[in-house]
Amino acid sequence: MRAVDWSATSVGAPDHWPQSLRTALSILLETRFAMYIAWGRDYTQFYNDAYRPILGSTKHPAAMGRRTSETFAESWQIIGPMFDQVMQGIAVGADDWMLPLDRHGFLEECFFCYSYSPIRDEAGEVGGVLVTVNETTARVLGERRLKTRQAVSARLLGVSSADEAYAATMSALADNVADLPFAAVYVRESDGMRLASAAPNAGSEAPALAAVEKVARTQMRGIVGTATGTLLAFPLGASAVLVVGASPRLHLDDAYQAFFGAVADDLRDALERVQTASDAKSRQVQRELAALLESAKLRDLFEQAPAGVAVFSGPQHRFEVANEVYRAITNHQQLVGKTYVEAFPELIGTALPGVLDQVYATGEPFVANEYPVLLDLEGDGVLVERFYRFHLTPVRETDGAVSGLMATAMDVTEQVVARCQAQLAEHQLAFALEAAQLGPWDLDLVAGSARRSPRHDQIFGYDTPLPEWTFDTFLAHVEPAYREAVNATFQRARDGAADWVFEAPIIAGDGSRRWIAAHGRTVLDTSGAPERMLGIVADITERKQAEEERRSALDREQAARGDAEAANRAKDEFLAMLGHELRTPLNAITGWARMLLEGAVPEAKRQHAIEVIDRNANAQAQLIEDLLDVSRIISGKVRIEARSISPMAPVEAAIESVRPTADAKGVLLQIALDATVEPVMGDVDRLQQVVWNLLNNAIKFTPRGGRVLVGLRRQDADVVITVDDDGQGIKPEFMPYMFERFRQEDGAFTRSRGGLGLGLAIARHLVELHGGTIRAHSEGEGKGASFVVTLPIIPSQARRLPGSSAPAPSRAPRLLDGVHVLVVDDEPDARDMVANMLENARAKVTIARNAAEARAILQRERPDVIVCDIGMPEEDGFSLIRTVRASSVEHGSRIAAVALTAYARAVDRTAALVAGFDLHVPKPVDPSELVVVVANLAARGLRP
Repeated sequence: MRAVDWSATSVGAPDHWPQSLRTALSILLETRFAMYIAWGRDYTQFYNDAYRPILGSTKHPAAMGRRTSETFAESWQIIGPMFDQVMQGIAVGADDWMLPLDRHGFLEECFFCYSYSPIRDEAGEVGGVLVTVNETTARVLGERRLKTRQAVSARLLGVSSADEAYAATMSALADNVADLPFAAVYVRESDGMRLASAAPNAGSEAPALAAVEKVARTQMRGIVGTATGTLLAFPLGASAVLVVGASPRLHLDDAYQAFFGAVADDLRDALERVQTASDAKSRQVQRELAALLESAKLRDLFEQAPAGVAVFSGPQHRFEVANEVYRAITNHQQLVGKTYVEAFPELIGTALPGVLDQVYATGEPFVANEYPVLLDLEGDGVLVERFYRFHLTPVRETDGAVSGLMATAMDVTEQVVARCQAQLAEHQLAFALEAAQLGPWDLDLVAGSARRSPRHDQIFGYDTPLPEWTFDTFLAHVEPAYREAVNATFQRARDGAADWVFEAPIIAGDGSRRWIAAHGRTVLDTSGAPERMLGIVADITERKQAEEERRSALDREQAARGDAEAANRAKDEFLAMLGHELRTPLNAITGWARMLLEGAVPEAKRQHAIEVIDRNANAQAQLIEDLLDVSRIISGKVRIEARSISPMAPVEAAIESVRPTADAKGVLLQIALDATVEPVMGDVDRLQQVVWNLLNNAIKFTPRGGRVLVGLRRQDADVVITVDDDGQGIKPEFMPYMFERFRQEDGAFTRSRGGLGLGLAIARHLVELHGGTIRAHSEGEGKGASFVVTLPIIPSQARRLPGSSAPAPSRAPRLLDGVHVLVVDDEPDARDMVANMLENARAKVTIARNAAEARAILQRERPDVIVCDIGMPEEDGFSLIRTVRASSVEHGSRIAAVALTAYARAVDRTAALVAGFDLHVPKPVDPSELVVVVANLAARGLRP
């Protein structure tokens, strides 16, 4: 086996062989019985040394590693379909099976006891065929020839003439065409040899008559023809010759020739009896001689029997006679005269002597097919287990009394061991299936019912197997979206068009969702109709989860990389613009200052120079203030001084601040403010900063002659501030990035109008700190833009009297009175701090240490606001809020939610909003700020 270049075969190099093949080869190499493996669809061959005699000199060693169809080409039409059946998972076997083989240069008739068993690979598929075999050619031929001799002897009894003897013999020989394809008797006459009688199957074959005559003359056997096979002639006396043909499919060995000679002897004996039948005295002598000869023949048959035969007499079971096969069991002892237990002392105390006693006493025969016996075969005291096919028959006197026993014993040990080896291999393969957690099944396509292993039902979520399983039972477990496709593949496989291979999610018996993979193959009956489908099923839930996690991780990684690259580009652009914006006013300041110091500015232009320096110093101060605001936003240090205010105040202040700029540019300011809107909780300066940013941008991007409309109104439970213009507009592709830091629609265009482009990012953050929202809309370039800010109105129960002075939230413990807040955080210190902040403002606080606890609380309570950490172990805040939002859709109510996290990037805020949070507040959080955010979110669900 090591000399074969396996890499050049279909199984490939040994390093790549599957474990199932390695296991089967280990069994094959370690057993002393003939075993053979045909692996793969090409049936590549492996065999052990015990199998070599079966291959013979014409096939070994070339057979190792070759395809079976090449090595056994002469019988592949027989073996091939059986191998194909095994590859469908169906084991086959037989005893004394005839298979023609070319193993010594001719097509030989061979007999075997064999078992073909499937070898399954790691995927549960049949990977090859395991063959365990025991050659029984010698025994089968011996029994067949013994039967022929017995038939010849029986038919020769009572014949009264030579012609009757010839005809009787030919008739008996005609029943064994396999050993005697030709048989005829020739008699010698004055003019030569004449055909006296021939077997019906003799055909046109004819010996050389001159050679036949020589055999008659010399009375010496010889070969008399080789046209299509060997013809042998045996003298039957001075005037007759028996010519028999040897089968070209059998060895013309000593045993074969002895069989021919014995047949000739039988016929010669009969002829001699007939020859002397006319003389009474001679007949008496002939009868006595015939009896002697018959006794000799019987003894000859007795000795040549392939099984051990013995006759015992008396209750002690004393040996009267035993043939050579039986004597070999006792290491060739002289048995005649010994009792059974004297010949087999090792059997004293076992059941077998009692069996002999029972047959002798009752007269009832005893038959055992595979009776185990421990025997001292070598006479060295070592007991060896052997298996025998036993027949014990009583021998009776003429009056019917039992006088002895006749025993036959055929050694079937090799057959038993071969079967046990096959069973062991099957058990090992079954264990491998169980170890691989595969569930085999067998579906009866006619009756509809299925046999399956316990593992099969466990995969479907049943610790106790269901009493009945059908295809409909299976299909009911498949998720509805997959049923049609799975059923379609089943129907194609049922018709034999293809194997049934699929992967699909199921709802298991325990209610869990699992993924399974199945592979089935249809088996046809003798008429070609679908009869059964065999297959396996496996639980691939973990594999599917891993695949999904890999896809999600890849998507997240690609998204994060894209965001990071975009952020880096935006930062680079921002820094370039920052340098430009800082240097532009600085250039004017330093230039005019130097000229003033050097006295190079005429008196008439000094005032203009001072105004230029002042204007650019103010512009640079605004740039620095924007940068500081962004820095505070990133670090979470922006603070608001919230109180109950009228939204008119910050809006009007912002309008007055930008009016000179609008007038100077020729942009018309239109104002539509509703002075009756209710108060909001907010910081006047910060809200003015928001409106100023929106107005400043609108004026900046509106050409001369354009207009900017400022509005203030109530809508439901919110105050709405709008800024509309008919200016430059916004490109649709830039809309998603309007409020992000370091993102500008067109850096070059923006610089032509001055500023860093941070105003909208600052405005968005300030609005969200007030519990509000900000959004933008534009029909495209040249079509203007609209910005809408919404702020929640203070609920009537929490509102103060107009004009009253409201302290900051830290000094207003009743700001959250009546508001129920669920705080979710895995860190105890952070959780307790947030809970304390909210309880100081008179909120009712419920805490949860993780997402699972939060869901349990939400099953029994409905808080007004959820404050949730993002980075929690096992299940993060994103997952929790998704389930909360799904539940909100189902129950028709929505709970406001705040993402409280140390992740403060733009991408983190986007992720929180996409997941379902209303606001994203970075840590560290200011108590006043958190209270205002929660109060404003709670206010959205209350009517004033």
